Formats: sequence, structure tokens, C-alpha cells
Amino acid sequence: MTIRLRNRLIRSLFYIFVAVLGITCAFYFLQIFRNHIFENPNFIRQDWNMTFSFTKTCFWASVSANGFLLIYEIVMCFLLFKGFEKTQSQEICFLACFLIGCCAESLKLWVPVFNTYTGFSKMLIFAGDATILSRFLVTISLFFCALFSGQEQRQNLEQNLIIVLATSFFIAIVLPLNTADIHKNFKVNHAFSRIVEIVQVIINLITLLTVYLNNRREGYSHWNVAALFLLMSGFYIVAAASVMLWLVFGAAFMIAGMIIYLRMLHRIS
Repeated sequence: MTIRLRNRLIRSLFYIFVAVLGITCAFYFLQIFRNHIFENPNFIRQDWNMTFSFTKTCFWASVSANGFLLIYEIVMCFLLFKGFEKTQSQEICFLACFLIGCCAESLKLWVPVFNTYTGFSKMLIFAGDATILSRFLVTISLFFCALFSGQEQRQNLEQNLIIVLATSFFIAIVLPLNTADIHKNFKVNHAFSRIVEIVQVIINLITLLTVYLNNRREGYSHWNVAALFLLMSGFYIVAAASVMLWLVFGAAFMIAGMIIYLRMLHRIS
């Protein structure tokens, strides 16, 4: 993949992310104006506060967490394009896949907009599949970022990207959903959820170990290991956040992790 083609793809992703943010904001403003966003009484449980709370579970914490991902992906996509516009680095493409995963995760925001908390609907299926796609796309893209970052893998970049995307989409399609079980952060539950979480943890640990061993072999600093840990941890905290306090921690981890990793990548490149 040439630098010119990669830059065009990242620029296209940036416009897509902006469009998703604009459409989501338009839907929310319309439904809030019509007072239709809180229609479903079955979703309002005793431990669910519709008013703002910093330390308790509340609706706006879940909305803010997914909204943060929308803004995060736009800002980081812009930084990828501007900071590495003339740099030939495979990691940039895998980080772009990570941002696609963030975008897919944020699509959970459409569940309360269309009031599809219960029952069987295409919106719940779409949101559930998007969440599964997000979790695996984030995990696998960072794994490939660590495993295939060497110069000898440059010729296999397109093939590796296809593997990342195809694997994530396949798992998202195959895993069955339980549309009757909606989490507080608007996530639609799916089958084998515990096994999936264990697999993701194992892949993340292998990713960190791979980066650590690569650093020892090349004599690099281990700051990128810490950065990836912050990035992974921050994403999963934000994705699961229904408390504003956890959102603040997760957002700080994601921002710090991406900035540190990009700075280390810029030095290496």
C-alpha cells in the first residue's frame, strides 16, 4: 500500500467519522426535542438514574461514554493523518482499524434514540453486531499492530488488514445475540460472552508481551507497552462505562495511551 493511498483512506475515514457524529447528534437533538428518547419505562430500573450523577449509574454517563468515542476517533484520525502523512508505517493502518472499532462501539448510541430496548428489531441486531465487531476489531488490530510491525511485513500489509477486518466481521455475524438482555451502557448481550471476554484478555496479554519482546530485541524503550496497556484498558472502561467517574478514568487512559504510542512510533519511524 502506497503512502498516497493510505492517506486517502484515512482521510475518508475522517469524513465518515464526522458524518456518523453529525447523524447521531441530529437524531439525539430531534428525539430530545420531541421528548421521545426516554419512552421505554422497562429500561428505567431502581438503580438507574435519569438525572446526572458523577458517582452513580446514570443515563447520561452511558450517553457521554459513547459520545466520547465518537469525538475521540475523529481527533485521533486527524492526528494520524497530519502526524504521519509522509511516514511509511504499517502501524498507522492498524491504528485506523482500531478507530473503526471505536466508531462501531459508539453506534450503541442509536439504541435509546429509537427506543429499541426490548423485543426483536433490526436496530438491536445492528447495534449488537456492531458491538461485537468493535470488540474484536480493537483487539485484533492492536494484536496485528504488535505482531506485524516489522519492515519485512510491509509487502503483506493489505493481506493482514483484510484478515483483521474479515475475522472481526465473521465473528460479529456468527455470534448469536440475546436482544432481550440490554446492558446499562446500551450493549446488546451475546452468546458465550464470558468465553469471548477471556479470549480478548488473552489476545491483549499476548499483544503486550509481543511488543515487550520486540522492544528488547531492537533496544527500544518500553513506553509503547505502557501506552498500549492504557489504550486497551481505557477502551474497555469507556465501552462499559455507565458511571461518569469511570468514564473520566477511561477517557484519560485512551487519550494518554494514544498520544504516548504515537510519539514513540514517530521516533521509531
